Amino acid sequence: MNTQSYDTVVIGGGAAGVAAAVGASKTGNSVLLLEKSEQLGGLATGAEVGTICGLYLNSNDDSFQFNVDEFTENFSKDIGQLSHTKPIVNSANLKFLPYSIEIFRNHCETILNKKNASYSVDCEVVDVVCSGAEITSLKYIQNGIEQNVNVKKVVDASGASIVSRLLGEELTEPSFSQTITQIFTIHNLNFSSEQNLALVLLMNFKKNNDHDLSIVPGSYSLNQVSLKLNFKSAISPDEAKSNVKHVFAQLKSSIIGFKNAELLSIASQIGLRIGTRPVGKYTLTKEDVISCRKFENSIANGNWPIEQWDAEKGLILEKLKENDFYQIPGACLESKNFSNLFFAGRNISATDEAIASARVIGTCLQTGYAAGRLSIQ
Repeated sequence: MNTQSYDTVVIGGGAAGVAAAVGASKTGNSVLLLEKSEQLGGLATGAEVGTICGLYLNSNDDSFQFNVDEFTENFSKDIGQLSHTKPIVNSANLKFLPYSIEIFRNHCETILNKKNASYSVDCEVVDVVCSGAEITSLKYIQNGIEQNVNVKKVVDASGASIVSRLLGEELTEPSFSQTITQIFTIHNLNFSSEQNLALVLLMNFKKNNDHDLSIVPGSYSLNQVSLKLNFKSAISPDEAKSNVKHVFAQLKSSIIGFKNAELLSIASQIGLRIGTRPVGKYTLTKEDVISCRKFENSIANGNWPIEQWDAEKGLILEKLKENDFYQIPGACLESKNFSNLFFAGRNISATDEAIASARVIGTCLQTGYAAGRLSIQ
């Protein structure tokens, strides 16, 4: 079995994991990122989310004032420039930045290479070895071969609390179900604008007990659009893709603007909004979010509403106070029981309601970068 040694190992190559690897990268500090899937970007690329939310101050005007750390602001500006997109605001006055999936994935690779952070895909972490309250090594499988890596610090940005689960640590399981999404892209449409397409879908596509359909905001360009199919109950990836093909056939046969349309792609991953989370030194709560609480040891700003896609009630939004934001303390990123384990992204220590705000890409980039910085202190 091959054995390597790194100062910081980051598990998960999504937005938070990439940011953590960048944060942990400094002269003399070796970093390895391990990603389970075949590509970097996590749900931002695999599920083709298409929008970076949580970047801008919550205000009722048309301004787009960044309310994030320097790394996240620069990362997002680069993504927008490379994708040739600008921030937009929707009917609920929520502000976000559309992006190109390919650009996002390529940029993740670019910044890791620039920081000399090593990364490997198709890696599944299967075991964690400890000495007392300290993690000493990880085992993972790549291409059917078991690998061993000695570690000084670990950042779990897997979105599934893999390290805590393997350690048998206390976990917070979701207390209610949220809709699951499958995004797909269609081209050769015939609509005058995204707004026109949205109106046509609203008038012609009937919701049913199993799913509903919406546009990924800002994705309509050159007669191409990404659509989001929301499922109200658990569904396998194969079932989700089968449903997409059925819905596409329905659109093509019943709406004239889809007559010549072609199904360009179906996202490789389904979108999961909430999952299992570890219990850290502090657990972010709904009250912290809604009251816009500030912390002395804050590491990230949160400005997105509590956004819950309830399987029965649909979208439930609880907005923050105008021109205000909450903060996330570093203790949400620190393990209670292991001195060298940190959390980032969708598996920071938070309640269901709090993570429904803090799970968006803009906030995940911040908690990821912060976790990386904490790992070198």
